[in-house]
Amino acid sequence: MPVAIIHSNNPTDYLTVSRMFQDMTELLADAFGRPKDAVLISLNSSQMSLGMSEEPVAYLDIRSVTQIGTEEIRTLCVHLGESITQYLQVPQDRIHFQFLAVAPQAAWSFPTDTPRHTDEP
Repeated sequence: MPVAIIHSNNPTDYLTVSRMFQDMTELLADAFGRPKDAVLISLNSSQMSLGMSEEPVAYLDIRSVTQIGTEEIRTLCVHLGESITQYLQVPQDRIHFQFLAVAPQAAWSFPTDTPRHTDEP
């Protein structure tokens, strides 16, 4: 399940966020080879500063059990950055990404699954 947690200091309206979520869900599902209903996206409005400036900024924390290569990450950053700029009006040079590959043994699950911990077989 790919998860994208977006932090930004540039608020926007519900409809704009909804459209952004739709676009980003497609991008993440395609990049990680997962169905759209397995993608989780969250937007958190935060007080943020980059380079001693509180101009619009965004930070995306993207996690998934499925790993993708360096070129795929670069391509995904370009497309996600375009979405952030389009929907949140954050300039490209003020968008930062973190990609984290989560170990399959981690306690990630869907509501109907039983979480598996690293000490289980």
